[in-house]
Amino acid sequence: MEETPYFTLYLLYLSAFLLAYIVLDVYLKAEIYTFAKKVHGPKAYPIIGSNYIFHTKERNYLRTLFNTFDQYKLPVSLWNGNQYEYWTSNVEEIEDILNSNKTLDKGNGYSKLALYLGDSLLVVSDKSWESHRKLLSKCFEPDVLEKFISVFYDRSCDLADSIAHVDQNPTQLILRCTANMFFGTAGLGNIIDLLFIQKVLKASQHSTEKMHNPFSANFYYYHFNPEGRIVKHNLTFLKDYANRIVAERKSKLIKLKKLSNANETDYKPQALLDIIIDTGLTIEASTNEMILFAGETSCKSAPAFLSSCVLLSIHKDIQDQVYKEIISVVGEHDKITHESVKQLELTERVILESLRICPIMMSLTRYTKERVRIGHRVIPSGCHIKIFVYDVHHQEKYWPNPRKFDPDRFLPENAAKRNQYSYLAFSCGPRNCLGEKYALMLMKTMLATVVRRYTITSDYLSADEINLNPDLLYTNDKICNFIPRKSVVNEE
Repeated sequence: MEETPYFTLYLLYLSAFLLAYIVLDVYLKAEIYTFAKKVHGPKAYPIIGSNYIFHTKERNYLRTLFNTFDQYKLPVSLWNGNQYEYWTSNVEEIEDILNSNKTLDKGNGYSKLALYLGDSLLVVSDKSWESHRKLLSKCFEPDVLEKFISVFYDRSCDLADSIAHVDQNPTQLILRCTANMFFGTAGLGNIIDLLFIQKVLKASQHSTEKMHNPFSANFYYYHFNPEGRIVKHNLTFLKDYANRIVAERKSKLIKLKKLSNANETDYKPQALLDIIIDTGLTIEASTNEMILFAGETSCKSAPAFLSSCVLLSIHKDIQDQVYKEIISVVGEHDKITHESVKQLELTERVILESLRICPIMMSLTRYTKERVRIGHRVIPSGCHIKIFVYDVHHQEKYWPNPRKFDPDRFLPENAAKRNQYSYLAFSCGPRNCLGEKYALMLMKTMLATVVRRYTITSDYLSADEINLNPDLLYTNDKICNFIPRKSVVNEE
């Protein structure tokens, strides 16, 4: 009798293991499988779930989502491997989701980010997020934000000095500007090169691209896959770079306290990073927050600024109104101050409307740690709820003629008529964006500085022509042109 080859035995054992795994998974998730069958969506298979729909030639994650939701209509069931996802854009459901204490965890949508951000505020579990948030809220108190405006203005002037001379997509200039804004408010001066922010940008890209690959965060991926090794290298660089800065800054902060005439209890740090360190967080925790803040400031503010520029280039009448507001409030040559930024109401509405049409975060994720009722549905424990922000921002019910660029939607009297959960650029509920005021002040200063000095033009004729990819930074095309205004000389 011939011996069974080892390879055949291996296949038998592997098949038995996979079969046992699938049977056990179905048994443990019986309630989820029952619920999922009641919500339509593409067919799911063992192990891979419905992730096969994302493996198209163009590999455009957002385009695939749009096509899927056009076919099945939200709400939709998707399986990310063996993890169930309930996709919705129902505003009444969203209000329940974002306010329930049973859905405070962020779930698998943020697990890839946790590789880079650890237990930072964005991804920390519901057990500690509230105390974490309370500590970090000191970074965005009004008196602290007021001191940041001079940094925002100086860096915006640097951007305005050079943006007209760029022949390609001004990505590098804008990233340098937003990066220097973070480093300036963090008390670190200007960043010498873009390597740190480029690594943060790559981390953001990786997390988005691999969100629906259940095998992209395992031992094999990081040690044997060429792409995974690059990711691991980026991760190591980010951690080491940020950790070194935080450690050096903490040492300086201790010396400053000792040299200060006031005692330690009276000492109040002014720089963003100093405030983070002064909360009492460990060096590792402070490092995670630094990477988070650097990423949010650079990789979110830059595409938001570009989106606003493109939409203003299409709607020249609104651009003219913004210019008139800036000249009326600030003047042609005066510095932009904290008080003047607060008065730029139309400029703020332009940014808010740009973030509605081109949201930077296309989806939000929450995880059900126990059964929870949302709307008329009861979602089982162990589900990932995905809120499709783009669809929320384009519903006729809340946004008549949704592809029309209309900043007046955000006039107080118009905003009061809408459910506040129909606008999610900064999320809503207890885990909304803590840095909303910081981000708006930054973007208003950038946009006001540039529009005051340049007329923005582009080849786009409507918002419908803008690529569905919200990361305009990743394209190589020249998105818009900046033509110097004849009546304005360089900022001083």
